Amino acid sequence: APGAISGTTVAGGNGYGSNANQLAYPYDVFVDGSGNIFIADRNNHRIQKWAPGATSGATVAGGNGSGSAANQLAYPIGVFVDGAGTIFIADQSNHRIQKWAPGATSGATVAGGNGYGSNANQLYSPFGVHVDGSGNIFIADYSNHRIQKWGGTFITSYTPVVGGTYIAVVTTASGCTVVTNEIVITEFCCTNPTNGGEIAESQTICYGTLTVPFTGASVPTGYVGDLEYQWQISTASPTFADIPGVFSETYTHVGTVTQTTWFRRLAKVTCETDWVESNVVEITVDPLSEGGTVTNAQTICSDETPADLELTGHVGNVLRWQRSANAAFTSPVNISVTSTTLSGSTIGAVTQDTWFRAEVQSGVCDPAYSDAVKITIDTNPPYATPINNTVALNPSGTYTLAVNDLLSVYGDNENSVASITMTPSTFNCTKLGQTITVEVKVVDECNNETIVYSNITVQEGTGLPAPWLNANTHASANGTAIYSPCDDEGTFMLTATGKSTTTKDVHHFVHQQLCGNGTVIARLDEVQNGGWAGVMMRESNAHASKAILFKTRLYNPNVIIGYRTSTGSAMRNLSQVAQLIRWMKIQRSGSNFKVFTSYNGTTWQQRYSGTISMNSCIQAGIFTESVLASRTSVAWFDNVEVVPFLKAGDDFAGVDVIEMDKEQVQIDLYPNPADDQVTIFIAGNESEVSYQISDMEGRLIGQSTFTGSEFLLDVSNYKPGLYVIRFEIDGEIFTKRLVVM
Repeated sequence: APGAISGTTVAGGNGYGSNANQLAYPYDVFVDGSGNIFIADRNNHRIQKWAPGATSGATVAGGNGSGSAANQLAYPIGVFVDGAGTIFIADQSNHRIQKWAPGATSGATVAGGNGYGSNANQLYSPFGVHVDGSGNIFIADYSNHRIQKWGGTFITSYTPVVGGTYIAVVTTASGCTVVTNEIVITEFCCTNPTNGGEIAESQTICYGTLTVPFTGASVPTGYVGDLEYQWQISTASPTFADIPGVFSETYTHVGTVTQTTWFRRLAKVTCETDWVESNVVEITVDPLSEGGTVTNAQTICSDETPADLELTGHVGNVLRWQRSANAAFTSPVNISVTSTTLSGSTIGAVTQDTWFRAEVQSGVCDPAYSDAVKITIDTNPPYATPINNTVALNPSGTYTLAVNDLLSVYGDNENSVASITMTPSTFNCTKLGQTITVEVKVVDECNNETIVYSNITVQEGTGLPAPWLNANTHASANGTAIYSPCDDEGTFMLTATGKSTTTKDVHHFVHQQLCGNGTVIARLDEVQNGGWAGVMMRESNAHASKAILFKTRLYNPNVIIGYRTSTGSAMRNLSQVAQLIRWMKIQRSGSNFKVFTSYNGTTWQQRYSGTISMNSCIQAGIFTESVLASRTSVAWFDNVEVVPFLKAGDDFAGVDVIEMDKEQVQIDLYPNPADDQVTIFIAGNESEVSYQISDMEGRLIGQSTFTGSEFLLDVSNYKPGLYVIRFEIDGEIFTKRLVVM
């Protein structure tokens, strides 16, 4: 109702269907003066009439299924009812307007009905219809983009197509009819066909191939006279051009078609000038099949799944993939995969060289194969070039081989190297000075291997073990320090030049940091060139820092305990007599420092105790110093350690000489080097000593005996060089080196 804010269902509303109370996509509606509703029930191909208040409708036109018969409609979408109750229907898919009289079981075509087209006598999907008071029919000719007016229900002229007797029946808008007089037609001249007939058939061909000949599926009808034809072609429909010289009912196109092309046939009788068109057939052209390229050639290990393969650059659809044991694909195996990706999981494990390709087809064209891609199984061993080398044992007396110690180059051309094993892979002091043949096995990811051999010479390293460091307490010391891990328990060799003063320590110092309480212990194996050697704790490596030290020259019975209690002050030196002392240690407990010596490293004798205020963290270690600025002191230490606790022994106070065991015989030569006389000192010895002197070529230079702890040897007549003195004491043999200058 006017002004309502909601609607009321007056027809249908019972779901999609064809029952009397249902509709299927209703498209148009007309309401007459009595309130009857006429509905274009599109998908049921009928017109339904609903009386006011009715719960179902009645079919008043169509309803006999989709079709073009007089009693059928095909998707009606427009309806109009005149004052006499006559129904005019826009019969869309039949391209016509149907008129149904009240109560009629079939309709009559009053507009169109001559097939779809744009001629004046044709419609193309009419959508709406209206009839005015004069009987003129106005039609919304949808696909022709126009409104067509058909002159009412009065046909003022008619062209017969056959002879006979004709009358005109005139029906007014109110339904009244009048019949005219009879007209007899006995002869015709000619009449154009009412339609162009049908040609066949549309087809799809491959680029560059011939078309199938076109045939006449049906000839034109409704004509009088002799027919003639003209075939036309178009590559841009709907613009057609005549094909010269083609006037037959059928046609075979000459030449190849390379793009989508349309054909049609025109027909007319010879006495007419207007052509009547047939249907249009379309020739669709598929491009030639192109196989494209398969990417991702790869080398893998045997029994391994490859990566996915990809097809690119192809034209057409993939029909299948193929695999083959040879590049010629003489006996290919089909793989039922139609995508452009052939997954590795579909391929599965590959155990030999295998080729893959795709078969591609474009439309109706012949198939084409892609380029083949090869999956190669890696059976090639890696490459390796061995080298001979020399390695130095580290401070712990071991060396672990690295690859670049053994190989100059190595790798694998297909995959990567998985492992390199070396036999043996480590060396220790037992191999010192030897040349060892090392087997090097290089294995790639596919377990292919190459074995080569390298000759490795083992030397002793000279670097200091961590955390040991070395430094000159004054630049003039110009010292060095090396470490021999394979000598006894590991030996330090220190050198130094220059000469210390009480306010300037000229030492070469091997040390590590000691924080809090702790102990430094060392055994002096030998000192040469008249220098001093010993153990020391100092606040820093500055030449006049606070310090405490013990030093000896071994061959001189005097030892020195030195200490400096304030930075920059003079070093105080306490001299004691201690012959051939080799073992020495200093202990720190807070600000208290104690100095000890020992002949065996087990029983210790305290030689000094004093107080020096130093930082919590100091430097502790071993040192050497020269007695002449022009001479280099050389000292060897072993059993060296710094520990963060007070390492005790059988410590006792006093400076009484400790009796030596015979097993701990110490023989010292001083000076050494010498140029005239050498003192041989054997602490505590009371036995007879036999000695022999030989040069480095093993020649005996001299021999004699003596008894006691000290003997003066004259070497003034010896040539400069290195000599070996062999001592025999109580059946035991000892040797010492002597340098004569």
